[in-house]
Amino acid sequence: MPPSLPLDGKYVPAYVNRGIVWSKENDSDRAIADFTLALKIDDEDLIALYRRGQAYAAKGSHDLAIADFDNAIKLDDTAEQLYFNRAQALVAKGDRKRGIADLHKALSINPRL
Repeated sequence: MPPSLPLDGKYVPAYVNRGIVWSKENDSDRAIADFTLALKIDDEDLIALYRRGQAYAAKGSHDLAIADFDNAIKLDDTAEQLYFNRAQALVAKGDRKRGIADLHKALSINPRL
């Protein structure tokens, strides 16, 4: 189990990195909790939004995943991985049309995907 974080609680990378560890341990709930703490400190942390979206998707919470990917794309609309992950969540939710559009967008940014 990762150690506790310092009491000041303002160091976003600590929460993000611990969330990544929880994700690798397939503990989506703890990962989401840490990414959410990071976002309470900095609601525009792109990595926390992206990773929380992935954790929500892994849990099957596709609407929440899509919302996080939407917010991340507002911050950086040139990151093909955001479109790719949102496409996966959209398709899993049954919205193939938007999912395909996101895959096209991801490929237009990086044709080597």
